[in-house]
Amino acid sequence: MSDFERDPELDQMRALWPPAAPAGLEEEVLRAFRRSQSPAPRRRYWMFAAAGVAIAAVGMTGGILIDRAIRPAPKSPPALQMIKGNGSKFVPVKQPRLVVISRGEQP
Repeated sequence: MSDFERDPELDQMRALWPPAAPAGLEEEVLRAFRRSQSPAPRRRYWMFAAAGVAIAAVGMTGGILIDRAIRPAPKSPPALQMIKGNGSKFVPVKQPRLVVISRGEQP
């Protein structure tokens, strides 16, 4: 025996403890539970799936609309913008003149 003495109270509890459950007990309990429950119709599964997809679509569409209302679409750079010239002819906007000022020089 080891350095420790046996605990008589623990031995008494082990004697009172129920034996191990049989191997098939879990399967039997699950089978009995499934027999007691009525099976859900397939249309219920489809209804919940369709509702989830519809809610997600409405949420995404609403989010996009709210995003566009708060932050409008960015405009294209000036070089790509076209303005209507005379008649139906479109002409590109002229490039802005860039001026670099360094060391206090004036343009």
